[in-house]
Amino acid sequence: MNENWRVSGFYNYLDSSVGPHSAFFQDDRDEERETFIHTYIDRATGMQMTSELDCPGM
Repeated sequence: MNENWRVSGFYNYLDSSVGPHSAFFQDDRDEERETFIHTYIDRATGMQMTSELDCPGM
């Protein structure tokens, strides 16, 4: 070993959980559906985009 060697380390313990929560899907349709409208910002263009996606569990 010489002065050009280095030993380092890192340790992290995070005791956490999400817990109970609910999700909100904004959609104007009143009827029962198998899809939902997802609105997001496209990181490449900065424009608001929408996609129709399958509902989870369907």
